[in-house]
Amino acid sequence: MTVSAEQFPAIEAAMLENILQCNVWRAMLAMDLWCLVARYGSAELCFHHIIFLLRILEKFPPGGPRRPEAVFLSSLLGQLFPLLSDEHKAAVCKHFPPSQHPGLWGSLGVSCLPDALKSSVAEKLMQGVVRSLKSLVTDPPDIQLYNQLIVLPTPGFISDMVNVWERINLPEVYTSQETSQQGTQWLHHLATLLCDATVPLVAHVNNSQLLKILRTVKVLSTKGSSLLKLSSLSILKSLGTKIINSTPDQLEVCHQIGDLFSLLLQDKNPLVLQTTLEVFEYFAHVTKHEQIVVLSVKNNKTSQKKITCYLQRQLQEPKPDICFKEYLTFQSQVQFVHKCSARIEPKNDSPMMIDLPTNCDKPMKKCKTEYSVRKLVQIVDQLKRDSCSLVNFCQESSLSLEAKDEIKKVIEQLSNCTR
Repeated sequence: MTVSAEQFPAIEAAMLENILQCNVWRAMLAMDLWCLVARYGSAELCFHHIIFLLRILEKFPPGGPRRPEAVFLSSLLGQLFPLLSDEHKAAVCKHFPPSQHPGLWGSLGVSCLPDALKSSVAEKLMQGVVRSLKSLVTDPPDIQLYNQLIVLPTPGFISDMVNVWERINLPEVYTSQETSQQGTQWLHHLATLLCDATVPLVAHVNNSQLLKILRTVKVLSTKGSSLLKLSSLSILKSLGTKIINSTPDQLEVCHQIGDLFSLLLQDKNPLVLQTTLEVFEYFAHVTKHEQIVVLSVKNNKTSQKKITCYLQRQLQEPKPDICFKEYLTFQSQVQFVHKCSARIEPKNDSPMMIDLPTNCDKPMKKCKTEYSVRKLVQIVDQLKRDSCSLVNFCQESSLSLEAKDEIKKVIEQLSNCTR
């Protein structure tokens, strides 16, 4: 299907209109259609579309929760940007420098850039991130500055990232203000993002840098939420394939990894515990430093039992809170109370009768003793069919004569009742 030059602006306007609205399915259809146009259109057309969409996305406020329209635009740009040629990608860098527009590059990404351009863009982004993080943790808290940050896991600038880790410190005691949206909960979220950003850097850090990260992660795991503990497990998983250098502090690094595993294995959150067991099994299979596995469960029989049950795929027996004798004592002291207002007592040596209160509002339920004629006919027909089945069964089975006589008597009684 071909479209004339006069019709194409109307198609572009229709696609943009369906992107800049809140309905997900309309936006997804418009994004797919836009990618189709980009693939079969010219390279210049795709380039101008990206520049146009980036200018629109730039108008959205960077801080706070993102609007649906901005999310749809970001997703569309992430699909269109890899379709550009290397020359057009370099032109996008000139139009929107990474140091001035880090938020836009969070939508475009750097993975599809050429190698030379990728290192340059990643360097500028990481430098801006490190500067913002340092000022964030040293200056008074600024929520708007935090909302503008973009954390990109790139293999460079390890020393700067480690310096940021050393500056992260959660409060010793959380207060209601610090755990609220208006307080410093952003610092907890920032620590979670740093865990995710550190995973690709683990393979390139030396022992002294790794010690600084592990010490901070261990402290954060004792204070933070379950989400932060799960993020720290991603660091432990990435350490499974790392060869720890044979330096004087090698043993201390192993101890820190083992202590972090031991801490997370004792966590009471079921999701954290299950994830820790999975990561520990993977770590034990791939690591070259078997002493870490021993240090993780040393002198802790509870953790050893948990790991044994997990490896054998057995459910761990729940530990009773009290012994059996205490349980019986507790049950003997329980007093049962019912809220029934009716009293049941015998009257005049007659069978038990229910003495209902006089102020009963609801009428007493009547037993269902009346059946319709149609229902009775169905019951009789069913009895006849069952009787025939019983007769056939008596003839073919090896029942005793007494049992057959009893069945025949019952059938005769049923026949007499239905006449």
